[in-house]
Amino acid sequence: MLKAISKPLLHSVSELCFPTLCISCAEPSQGFLCAHCRENIELIDLSTRCPICFIEQEGLCFACKKRKAAPRAAVCEGYGPARSLVAHLSESKIQKNIGSLMLVQLCRLPWPLPDILLPVSMGGDDATGIARQVSSFIAKEVSCCIKTSKYSIDEGLLKKERFSLKKTCNLSDKNCLVVTVHALNEEQRSSLSDLLVETDPKGIYFLSFISSNF
Repeated sequence: MLKAISKPLLHSVSELCFPTLCISCAEPSQGFLCAHCRENIELIDLSTRCPICFIEQEGLCFACKKRKAAPRAAVCEGYGPARSLVAHLSESKIQKNIGSLMLVQLCRLPWPLPDILLPVSMGGDDATGIARQVSSFIAKEVSCCIKTSKYSIDEGLLKKERFSLKKTCNLSDKNCLVVTVHALNEEQRSSLSDLLVETDPKGIYFLSFISSNF
């Protein structure tokens, strides 16, 4: 009898002492997001964005008509419940949900299905976990072959990222999807694109969860 009631009792005590709250609005919730905040997670409308640089522009922007660049996109804007998910990125359930959202946006984009996913973690964000979640849905390889390091400029007052590839990295004739949590800025994307082009890939695409750096 005691064993039969122990689990419900412990659960009730746990809820009393540590109630489940929404990670975004702190209201009582059955999961990590309440129903209201779940409904407020919206994927960025692709029709309002340039299909190459992803700035707010319906159709191809003037700059992208004159240059050749690797297409990039994001899943959500960098505020509200989406940002709260990023703040709790270490939890596997949240990584799975972010991976699901990234897959939905990926399927809406006019890109070929990637042959390989290349996670790039910046500033402590774990892009690898998200890339593996996306991979679990589409059964594609995840390669952590991009290495990131920082170097100092202006007498050490400012640090920038330097990208390099592991010697075993083989991207020849593959459609490569670079997966990040926050969007890389233009300089970072350009630098990484130049590096990846040297491996003779079929295509290079950038997908971030939130668009904070666009």
